Amino acid sequence: LFGRGDGSFRATLPGVNRQAQLPPALLEEAFRLPAPEEGGISVGMVRLGPDRHALVGVTKVTQGDLEGLDDETRKGLLEQLAQARAQAPSGRLAITHLDATQPEFAAFLERRRPRVVVNLAGFTRVGSDPAEEMAIAMASLGLSASVLEACRAAGVDKVVTCVPAVELYGTHTSREVPLKESRGFTPDGVVGVAASTVVDWCTRYRDRHALEFTVLALGDVYGPRHPGRNDLVAAAIAGHPLERTLDPVYVADVAEALVQALSRAGGLVVNVASGEGVAASDLARAAGREPVAVPLRPRRFALSLVRSRIHLAWAPWTPLEDGLEDVSAVH
Repeated sequence: LFGRGDGSFRATLPGVNRQAQLPPALLEEAFRLPAPEEGGISVGMVRLGPDRHALVGVTKVTQGDLEGLDDETRKGLLEQLAQARAQAPSGRLAITHLDATQPEFAAFLERRRPRVVVNLAGFTRVGSDPAEEMAIAMASLGLSASVLEACRAAGVDKVVTCVPAVELYGTHTSREVPLKESRGFTPDGVVGVAASTVVDWCTRYRDRHALEFTVLALGDVYGPRHPGRNDLVAAAIAGHPLERTLDPVYVADVAEALVQALSRAGGLVVNVASGEGVAASDLARAAGREPVAVPLRPRRFALSLVRSRIHLAWAPWTPLEDGLEDVSAVH
């Protein structure tokens, strides 16, 4: 189903192969989707242009039959396979330490010419006082601006950026929970204002310089080596009361969302979380701890995952109990 600003039309395309004369992005999405169950359908979304999107549905996958190929076709396929293997990465991981705010970073991108850059440098913690929050906001803005400009200059296709959802959405009522991306942002602190500004910058670079983006609004990320920003998840596990519910998401699930965002959800802010507001007391009990009794009900906070399921083809797959078990094993 191809959507346009002036209407839409539907096309059924039987027997599509990788050499079909279709938009490359549409083909890539079709062959990325999992094979549907018998009688079912696998669905994905792909952006074809500024005002054009395609809803892709795969109803059947037919495996290729090598036995039916003639010698010339078989030889051509073997040559393509040999060429692909020769161009494949060696499997070695090289780590380069650079300051993203310095000219060396832009020169590095210019030399390597990556298609996608994932920016995880900003908003790595929450300040404990106004001065620290301002420092975090300013540092995150500086990093984001440098990354966007370096990517523009190097001809990068896309930037994937992460921002903290609780600060981005800011003040909200219980009726708005779970929070949807279409709700808009009402940050009530400098870190939230900085996160909202980064979203605006990404939109501007996309509109003016054709630099695609996806912004992931992260819930309360936790894992074996990262209990949570400002140790909120760790505090809840220890039984301490919190002023709001948490939306915990395991770090491996976030990594999967980042991989999906490399080629999906262009031009969108997408929530990445569990989608469930969990009280500190419930989190403590799930970890086998006794929570501290408090007379006040915590403020509700949870994120909607409708957009992440449609545009990222992503949903969290780590049960809370399993994630907390991994954290407890390390701590």
